[in-house]
Order: sequence, then C-alpha cells, then structure tokens
Amino acid sequence: MTAQPKLLQQTILDGGIRAVNFFNGRLLTGEDLTREQTARREADRRLGIALGDGIAWGLEVNLIENHPLGSVVTINAGLAINRNGQTLHLPNPLDVLLSDRSAPKVATTRSFIDCGLKGGVIATKPGTYLLTIAPDEANVGRAQSQSLDEGSVRCNSDALVEAVQIRMLPLTVELDVASRADNDRLRNAVAWQCFGLDYMANFLIDPLRMPAQIPEPLETLVGKTYTRCDVPLAVVRVTTKIEFVDLWSVRRRLTPRGCAGAFAYPVEERRRAEGEAMSLQFQQQLAGMTVASGDVRGLAASKKFVQLPAAGLLPMPGDAAGDAAAIASFFAGCTVRGPAYIEGARLETLLRESYSYPPINPNSGELIWLYWVRENRQAIDLKRDPKPRACLVFTSGHMPYQADARLDVAKWDYANTEIDR
Repeated sequence: MTAQPKLLQQTILDGGIRAVNFFNGRLLTGEDLTREQTARREADRRLGIALGDGIAWGLEVNLIENHPLGSVVTINAGLAINRNGQTLHLPNPLDVLLSDRSAPKVATTRSFIDCGLKGGVIATKPGTYLLTIAPDEANVGRAQSQSLDEGSVRCNSDALVEAVQIRMLPLTVELDVASRADNDRLRNAVAWQCFGLDYMANFLIDPLRMPAQIPEPLETLVGKTYTRCDVPLAVVRVTTKIEFVDLWSVRRRLTPRGCAGAFAYPVEERRRAEGEAMSLQFQQQLAGMTVASGDVRGLAASKKFVQLPAAGLLPMPGDAAGDAAAIASFFAGCTVRGPAYIEGARLETLLRESYSYPPINPNSGELIWLYWVRENRQAIDLKRDPKPRACLVFTSGHMPYQADARLDVAKWDYANTEIDR
C-alpha cells in the first residue's frame, strides 16, 4: 500500500526529537529525566554529524622510547567526533600501554549501548595495528535515595560519566617483499592502503561508474571490529618494540560527508582532506628519516616510498655539489626537469592545488618538476642569520609548470629562461 503523501506545511513528526514537556504540577520520574537527557544527546549527535567526523584538535600519538614497562605511547589532549556524531574528549595527555588491556567493556545505558564495540587486541605478537579512540562510560559515586538499605538499590549511582577508551585493532595489509624488509617502505605502503589508492585509480579508469558511497578503506583493512564509533588516531607497527607510529595515514581533520552519488567522489570534502593527509604523511615520515643527516642524501624515493604525494618539500644540503648529489640519489631512476626558480608567492597555492592531483609512483618514470623557492635560496646565498634550511620543491608532471619566464617579477640571478616545449 502506497503511503499517503504529506501536505505542504504539515507537521512531520517522524524522526523528531522528543523532549519532556515541563509544567508546574507535573509528576516527574527518573524515566522522564532520562528521556530529557536522551533528547539532549540526540540533538548533540545530529550537530556532530553535520560538522563531520575526524579530529578537531590534538590527540597526536607519540612514541615513548625505552619505557620500563615496554610498548608505551603518549596521546595528547584533544577532541574528536565519530561517525555517529558523538564527541570524544581527552582533557589531558595520556600514556597508554599497548601490551595489556582492561576487562572488556559492557554498556549498561542507552548513551553507549548502540556502539557494540567488539574485538581489540594487545601487542603480544608482531604486527601492524590501528589505534582508535572510542566512547565509553562509567557510573561514579553513590546518590542518596529513600531506601532504608541504599546498598540494595542498584541504580543509585551519583553520576554517569560519558568517557572514552583507547582501542588497538589489527590491520590486514598486503606487502611486497621489499616492504616487508624495510620499515620505511613498509610504513609508506601501509599508509597508501589506508588512503584507498584503488578508489583513486578506479575513478580515473571509469569516472561514470563510481559507487554512490565509497567504502571506508579501514573497514576492509580492519574488518567489523572497526565501527562507526571509532575515530582513527594512528597506525602502529610492533615487533619486539614499537617500530613506528604513523599519524596521517589514518588521521583526518573534521570532514562532513556531504554529496552522494556516482559523481560525488571528486567534489567530496573528504577527498580534499585525504589529499592533505597524503602530503602530511609524507612530510612527517621524511622528517623522521632525515633527522640524523639533515637532508635527503642517501635516500632513494624508488626504494623507500611506494607512492609520493603530488607535491612535496625536500630538505637539501644547501650547496651546489651537495644539492646535485641529493637530487641524483633521491630521484635515482626518475625522470626530472629542473630545478628552476619560483617566487615564494606561488608556493602555498602550488601545495594546495596538489591535494587534488593523483600521487606519483617513483618507479613509473613519469615526469617530476623540481623547483627552488627564490626567497629561500636568496637568503642562503646572502648568509642570513639564522641560516635557513635549503628546500627543494617537487611536483607531479601532471601539475602545471610553475616557472615560466616572467621578467616583470623575476629577480637577478634567480630568474628562468623559457623551457623547450
């Protein structure tokens, strides 16, 4: 039977938030007040869904080296929203031991029971794991009641605390032989599986046949233990110790899930947030790899990275011979043009535009543009104090060339000649 159509301006009660109507003389029960709390939570949840899921601020995960108890990380204070619209707040930094866990949680009230969190492991064997923050709750204190024996009243807790818990879920990833043997390459390979690289490729192959809703890559890599209540914090690799903690492979800023349909993929805000994360993951990993040397000499992109973002910044030695050696080693086997000079005014726009371009496969032979930022090189040449770190910019060959000769804005000794097309 076909449902009767609604009339214009008719009140639609379906899905409405039902709050208690207070008036003088009304008899209130505990159930009424619980219903009022439920209405408040539902209103907050809908606002959370509108804002989008992800991390609002903080919640960075940092490795604690040589902790006496073993595998321990620190999670900074912060705020997140999960896909159910629930806010998850950690008010203070928290140390978390990854080799032990508390008893399984059993929800007892409506605020948390919908999550049905299951699974979760401890790092008792080598593997790659996903750290998440998820909702929890606890009854705290005792409230006075009219019972003669307050100990017999099971529901007389003073407060219900809406809290959080940290979970660790095993990741199932596919790795080639080279990735299994090298932690740097393994970290990069895991990150790009978390980014859902297959969906990017499928969009280019068949733009008219993308699914209306693209599955979350972590739902495939983790399985049913990863729920709508979880907010990813980091990927952790554990052997006999914690090998690495990678934030941006799974960390995302708050991002609303707006459009739906076959043409939504390129315009979804989620896609841009993933592009930002790809860039930040590379820069954070590269920073860790160059702590000792200070630059990329001795690193080969084709051996250390499965994919590169469409644009990135590389720390360089800062002298002609060292820069040439660093470029030759990092881009060994790659097709590069440059470096040419660009004005610093173009740098931010260049990086922002790169978030919408496909990544670079360093083993594909595709063209890569190289640039010096004029202000950076000029400050080094003038021996400014403190001396800036030399920086080389690379971009995908699919991005527009940024260093066309422009004598109206060029600086002497930092200009370009027209390249052969």
